[in-house]
Amino acid sequence: MKKKIIISLAFVVLAAGILLVVFLPGNKKATKRDGTSTSVDNNQESIFLTIKKADTETDYDESQADKIELSDSMTDKTIEITSGGTYIISGSLSDGQIIVNAPVSEKVHLILNNVTLGSSTGAPIYVKSSDKTIITLAENSENSLSDTNRESGDDNAVIYSETDLSINGTGTLTINALYNDGINCRDDLKLVDGTYVINAVDDGIVGHDSVTVAGGTFTINSKGDAIKSSKSDNDSEGYVHITGGEFTINCGDDGIHAETYLYIENGTINITECYEGIEGHNITIDNGTISINSSDDGINAAKDSASSIVINGGDIYVNAEGDGIDSNGTIVINSGIVVVDGPVSDGDSGLDYDASCTINGGYIFIAGSSGMAEGFSSDSTQCGALLAVTNGSAENTVSLADSEGNVILSYTPSKKYGALNISSPDMKTGETYTLYAGGTITGITELNSRISKGGTISNGSSVLEYTQSDVTYSDIKGGFGPGGNGGPNERPSMPGMSDGERPEKPDNNGSRPEAPGEASGIS
Repeated sequence: MKKKIIISLAFVVLAAGILLVVFLPGNKKATKRDGTSTSVDNNQESIFLTIKKADTETDYDESQADKIELSDSMTDKTIEITSGGTYIISGSLSDGQIIVNAPVSEKVHLILNNVTLGSSTGAPIYVKSSDKTIITLAENSENSLSDTNRESGDDNAVIYSETDLSINGTGTLTINALYNDGINCRDDLKLVDGTYVINAVDDGIVGHDSVTVAGGTFTINSKGDAIKSSKSDNDSEGYVHITGGEFTINCGDDGIHAETYLYIENGTINITECYEGIEGHNITIDNGTISINSSDDGINAAKDSASSIVINGGDIYVNAEGDGIDSNGTIVINSGIVVVDGPVSDGDSGLDYDASCTINGGYIFIAGSSGMAEGFSSDSTQCGALLAVTNGSAENTVSLADSEGNVILSYTPSKKYGALNISSPDMKTGETYTLYAGGTITGITELNSRISKGGTISNGSSVLEYTQSDVTYSDIKGGFGPGGNGGPNERPSMPGMSDGERPEKPDNNGSRPEAPGEASGIS
């Protein structure tokens, strides 16, 4: 049977078969000090997230594939693909479209091999219909897609798909979205590999039903969200699942946003500027290296009292002007390294939760304001302390040491602070600890480039001393610099701050903050 396309003919069958199946974790088990176990419910249903063989398929038989050579000399600059098959696309077309309009039972495989394509009338690549469309970035290829600031159109992205869309390959794709989004899939979006540079006046990457990222290198500059899934009326959809990849994100709204579940298994995520860094209803982080610089909350589980944040591992750093880690429900930290700088405002806190914050493992150092500071919950199985101080200064190393001078944790905050949340597997009940400013530490072990443990401290300035009388401890004594120690029942105040009043936050109901600088290629 002949395959219909305005340019040429061909058909290739893509093999199916499950390559990867992942359960989004539900209940987490923690062991209490008495040896019994407790179930920590993070309200996440078991969802199958799959990468199928077809999603990863990059090989093709060139002799059996249709070839589309783009050129400004083409008579018909709208290329419509009406049948399943494999299509190799190359060349340059300044104003045109590739439209996939195949039967819903047929798969379409597009190979982008050094393509430059722009469009002033719609999405340069518009998938109207197919069972599934797979885009492969050919090896060593450099591809560029762009649209213009047109007046209207439902196909509101440079790559817009009404059906399932997967993108793979080892080539490079640059997207300049002047109308709206970079990539927008109204169904399930899977990004398997490739190098992406996305500049968008609204969102960078959108998968309405879901976004799954298995790998790739992403540089995203967007005025809206960088990566998001937006479906909210079905708990089994609206999720973002990241199993790998490298991300550099500069955006005006959320770095990564999921309406339901946001699950990070691994990857390197560097959110250099954003409004909120990572936001979802239920957030789980298993591993990876995550750095967030936010003008509001760093990690935010928002929606209702069933919201949750579960950290099972990873290396996490947050520099926040709002709350550092914030849940409208629960927070559970089982392992990993968690470091937070900020906020400075007494109307926010480094750690904020409505129900509980349970610490079962990991290294935690949070240097934030004192006005709204919260400690760790009493059901924690690992020792932790909330220590309030006066005039905690930026760029001055602070260390917690035991009675023999052995350093538990040492960190140099980047902002002034009024409270410290500290937890470590090395902390023990009944031990007396001293908080030092400055000093010399010998024999130290770096946990990462920011925070260290071990060794012994000398010549440090003693700030406060306390005894870890229970697994969780809250102390309101202490002082750095002028002002001295706070009294036994006083919370020291930081200079220039209001007396515990929460400042008004930016309007987040319809008014989107301006992006931090114009993205390259966006006017």
